[in-house]
Amino acid sequence: MHFDFSFAHPTIWVFIALCIIIAAAVYKGVFKTIGKSLDERADNIRKELDDARTLREEAQALLASYQRKQAEAEEQAKSIVEQARKDADSMAVQARKNLSERIHVVQNLPRQKLPMQKHKPWQM
Repeated sequence: MHFDFSFAHPTIWVFIALCIIIAAAVYKGVFKTIGKSLDERADNIRKELDDARTLREEAQALLASYQRKQAEAEEQAKSIVEQARKDADSMAVQARKNLSERIHVVQNLPRQKLPMQKHKPWQM
């Protein structure tokens, strides 16, 4: 393949124009500006990732705290239910005891009234 290096060939003019554009961009600092903006963007992304990591850690700590509080509340509820059962059993035993005493008193009541009626003849 033979390539013509004359200035009449359009490829040469495209190459020269490209070199001029690149030289102007380097002279004006376009690549530095692009690099700087890319660095700023990378820093912003890094900062957002750090913030997201911090928020995630805080959320995990908060979740652990709520789970711990829930476990404590469940344990407290179990102890309250257990205490209520114990109290109910105690009250049932006391009620049976009171009922037994009342039955005993009622059964012995006629025996107690008979001697009293002998002493008080005016009451019938």
